[in-house]
Amino acid sequence: MKVALKDTYCAGTGYTSVMRAIQSAAQEERGETPLQPAIPETDHEDLNVVGQSVPGQEARDKVTAGPCIPTIHLSGMLYARTLRAAYPTRRYWESTRVGRLAAGVHAVLTAKDVPGRNRHGLVHLDWPALCEDKVRYMGDAVAIVAADTEELANEALSLIEVEYEPLGVVDDRSYARQPDAPILHENWPTGNLLKHIKVRHGDIDQGFAERM
Repeated sequence: MKVALKDTYCAGTGYTSVMRAIQSAAQEERGETPLQPAIPETDHEDLNVVGQSVPGQEARDKVTAGPCIPTIHLSGMLYARTLRAAYPTRRYWESTRVGRLAAGVHAVLTAKDVPGRNRHGLVHLDWPALCEDKVRYMGDAVAIVAADTEELANEALSLIEVEYEPLGVVDDRSYARQPDAPILHENWPTGNLLKHIKVRHGDIDQGFAERM
């Protein structure tokens, strides 16, 4: 079961709870009594949380408008804004020179300013922190500015000159596999196919016997 699920669910949910839920559903499907919630036994009431749903540590502050980033003000702090792509799947060129000339603007950063590796990803390193020469969706991060005030940061964004060249939109998985579809990530070895996941089912005993 772990092997079958490794590409389809997130560890953030807790592996144990997910697997127990699947086992419980399978037992119920077979007409058996489903598993009951696991309640750990402990002499320490404050440690009786494993396998249980507990309120998040910041839950009360979040629902009662407690301290959050927009309400925090520190001496000498700067305000950052991100310039995001207004178009999907386009090659672009930007000029940050005008943005840097704005008074009160301390930094205008693009992919060229990222030290070290600019990419991360789950299967391939295909997600740049700041776009290098192509945007792939509306909202892709192109540049970041830091200024003395929010108004100055917003003004600096408006002064950044960006030119876009349309490359065609890939909005359908069938079209994405066609030979004439634009390639979204040049470093994917299989074109627009991120990953091929094989799922097999059948006689378990026979399968194990064939692998021996």
